[in-house]
Amino acid sequence: KETNDNNGGFLLIQFGANDEAHHIGEVNFKNELKAYIADAKRLGLTPVLLSPPNHRNHHPSRHYTGWVGDVATAEDVLYLNLNAKSISVWEDYDENNDYNGDGVDDNNLAETLPEADIIYGYLEHFRGINNAHMSPTGANIVAGWVKELACGSTRDDGKLLCSQFLTERKTPNSVPPVISVVGKATVNVMLHGQYTEKGAKASDDIDKDISDAINISGTVDPNTLGTYTITYSVSDSSGNQASTKRTINVINPTVAIHEDAEDGDTAGWSSYGQGANPSIDNDFDPTRGNHVIILEGDDGTENGFNFPVQVTEGFVASWSLKAFHTFRFFVQIRTENRGNNVLYMEYGPTDIGTRVSANGNYVYHGLGRSARDGTWHTFTRDIAADLKTAYPNDHITSIVGFSIRGSSRIDDISTSTRAPSETFAYNGHIYKIVKHALSWQEASDAAQADGGHLAKIESSGENHEIFSRLNRFITQGEYAQTKASNGGEASYVWIGANDLTTEGKWVWRDSSQQFWSGIRNGHPENGFYNNWGRKTDRIQMEPDNSGNQDAAGMAITEWALGSGHLGQASQWNDLKAIDALYYIIEYE
Repeated sequence: KETNDNNGGFLLIQFGANDEAHHIGEVNFKNELKAYIADAKRLGLTPVLLSPPNHRNHHPSRHYTGWVGDVATAEDVLYLNLNAKSISVWEDYDENNDYNGDGVDDNNLAETLPEADIIYGYLEHFRGINNAHMSPTGANIVAGWVKELACGSTRDDGKLLCSQFLTERKTPNSVPPVISVVGKATVNVMLHGQYTEKGAKASDDIDKDISDAINISGTVDPNTLGTYTITYSVSDSSGNQASTKRTINVINPTVAIHEDAEDGDTAGWSSYGQGANPSIDNDFDPTRGNHVIILEGDDGTENGFNFPVQVTEGFVASWSLKAFHTFRFFVQIRTENRGNNVLYMEYGPTDIGTRVSANGNYVYHGLGRSARDGTWHTFTRDIAADLKTAYPNDHITSIVGFSIRGSSRIDDISTSTRAPSETFAYNGHIYKIVKHALSWQEASDAAQADGGHLAKIESSGENHEIFSRLNRFITQGEYAQTKASNGGEASYVWIGANDLTTEGKWVWRDSSQQFWSGIRNGHPENGFYNNWGRKTDRIQMEPDNSGNQDAAGMAITEWALGSGHLGQASQWNDLKAIDALYYIIEYE
């Protein structure tokens, strides 16, 4: 049917007998599976991929199982590996074909062996046990494997499939309900606009639909800019609990949405590059609950996709992205110093900070390795601030396009303005910029007296957000009031990092978490984030403990000032703790 009235149903997809020759080929086989997945989603069904079970005689599984798994990963659908499950069952049988454990070779007793005792049925012309085709009893057993694998899944769609099976429980119910928001998990509301609560839905394998039992907590103030969280929680009759959340961003009304895919088409998009078989589609994404743009090609980042815009104010860019493989995302800008020549602000799935290409036309910023983990991520970048880290004396004049190399899904490309603000929210925390110069210890004491602490920075995204806010709230005329005495003539703001207790042991605030050991030739501890100053060629320069420097500040200018050879704006430098600088407070 062409109507979308099958929501809640499942389509179980399984192809490829293990003894079948590969006439179709890998590419065609995978494309056929993708076609079934696409049709299922179009009809409002949840697709599930099943690998073919192995034969009783351990017939080689060829490549079908791996191919099915590849497609499941690429398309982010539930995958039930019946091949691995069947092999584990066969290994429990005795090697002498003793199917029922009575010590007799059952292949010689096929005519008298009860069908209920075997999974694979007897065929007369084989005069023995059929190792390939299920008996009715065996088919029921394999269906039980489907249930077992679904109920063992950590995915929401796996739990929901588990709940579809009739269950006769002989043990206490320990399966939690499945709960999901109605509509988008992240919602933008215009300042002074209206937020409409759409609620959530929940189901349980025993109690079925328990949406009426959901408890909703949290509030949204549409008249105050910020990020709000609504929490949905539910318990089944056995006390098993589940919860989920919705994020609501109250944003400035100057936000411009350039592509949310809800028009159902791909207008404006085009492909470029040397990659083969580029495709641009618009389709419903069940994870987000709305339409998205799907960009695919056979040759990774050789495939490029472009979406032109014309933005002359409001240079904070936001986009949502889902990628399984590496990608290169570009915000194309023009600047005062470059005129009509485009500068590419590039973002990718690494932990590398600012890096400028040899020709100077690309400024790279890492989004973190998790950006390519196959789940949806929303990124917000202050393009004016990112430009300053590489070209501090230049200014953005317009954004002229967005582009990406590599297969991915894209949604909600927007731009917005960002007014100077003393306080702001990020990732559930509140921050306040204090433009009153104090020593590091005085600033730390003042932050604690105010109910917070000097900012603890744990990711590149958090570092970027703080620098963006500092860059907009602290004016160039105020730089001299927060300049370090031994920091390359640059201006800084105190953050919570210090090695006051033990030289070279860099910790956050209360000495409970060490994130760095040594000076510039030291190393990070336990994989914790750091953003110490580096030369423009990425050589580590800080911390250097030059003149007993025991506290960290985030630079709002490059250093040495005018050259940037030691560090760039937004990076950290170890400074004399007695210096009087502005500071930033974080509240839990």
